Amino acid sequence: MIQVALKRGSTAPAATAALPEEKRHAVLVAKKQLTPTIWDITFQIDGALTAYAPGQFARMHVGQGEWRDYSIAGVDSEAVRFLISTRTGGDGSHFIESASVGTRTEIELPLGEYTLVESPRNKVFVATGTGLTPFLPMFGALAQQERLGEAALIFGCKTVAEDITTGMAPLPAQVTRCVSREPAPAGGVQGRVTDALARLAFDPADTDFYVCGSSAMVTDCKALLERRGAVHVFIESY
Repeated sequence: MIQVALKRGSTAPAATAALPEEKRHAVLVAKKQLTPTIWDITFQIDGALTAYAPGQFARMHVGQGEWRDYSIAGVDSEAVRFLISTRTGGDGSHFIESASVGTRTEIELPLGEYTLVESPRNKVFVATGTGLTPFLPMFGALAQQERLGEAALIFGCKTVAEDITTGMAPLPAQVTRCVSREPAPAGGVQGRVTDALARLAFDPADTDFYVCGSSAMVTDCKALLERRGAVHVFIESY
């Protein structure tokens, strides 16, 4: 097929080719820089996504046969939103930084089982950086259930400028912002998310903890919560 296309001088874009059922053609329709290394981007996919559950992720083709996994920040029919960090500087980072509106790629979705667990228990979400991403659609689901007011979010970042919760909606009524490298805003915590967790009052048997972020952060939070008797801890590492 490649040889025939070359002989004919075909320049048809790859987006016209048929894809396996689990993959979708996608085109970048919106891109916004939140911090020097975090981007808010939206892709339009071919066909509405009906099987998605808040908290799942997608696998994106970032060029030259390379694919990267990114949590989904939200789904609106055929529009899929992501918050993506380019801090690592790898193939995925270069793709996201250089992509402009109109860029085409392929996305496999939805994937993963990191979703809300149905329970009457209180919910505490702990995230750093783009670890917030899978929680955003979960907050939307809780808002629809009129349970978001019962939830709490502990969010960590290095500086106030890296606080990507600003302007995000919906968020739990109780948000604790932890800043590790400069003074925290009013009501926040000077330090890491583990410092906030160490002070948190909770009923171990009646609280669900959702933790998402770097592997080191998740490991530290899980160990701390287990020492404090937490029994319902759901984790996602990056």
